[in-house]
Amino acid sequence: FAPEGLLKLVFRVEDGVIIGLHVWGTDACELVHLGMYLVKNKNTIFDLMGKIFTAVTYHELFKAAAFDGDKKLEFGLQWRSLFASIPMDVTVDDPDLYKAVFNEIDTDGSGELDADELHAVFEKMGESLQTR
Repeated sequence: FAPEGLLKLVFRVEDGVIIGLHVWGTDACELVHLGMYLVKNKNTIFDLMGKIFTAVTYHELFKAAAFDGDKKLEFGLQWRSLFASIPMDVTVDDPDLYKAVFNEIDTDGSGELDADELHAVFEKMGESLQTR
């Protein structure tokens, strides 16, 4: 930031809860208070990614750091929203039913799901995915 500095969010990988931060630079004293607030209130990087700041200030760096952290996760924000839409209370006594559904999704018969097959499944669920 002004003109050099660093802002790093420390968060738990499993749920994105911010547990600390590193802030260094001329304006660090202006930024540390928002960081303390985020830690105290157990905000997540996903909360920050959806925030709109009313004015463009150095506080936008928190949002940029949250997006940077999300990119490093195996299951980031987009995946979490998809997981939330999948019902988890499904009980099926017949394992062959799961196998039949898997085989329907596994269009190339490889026994593994590739990106195209997963994309097709989520499209059928009404979820549009962005590709990187």
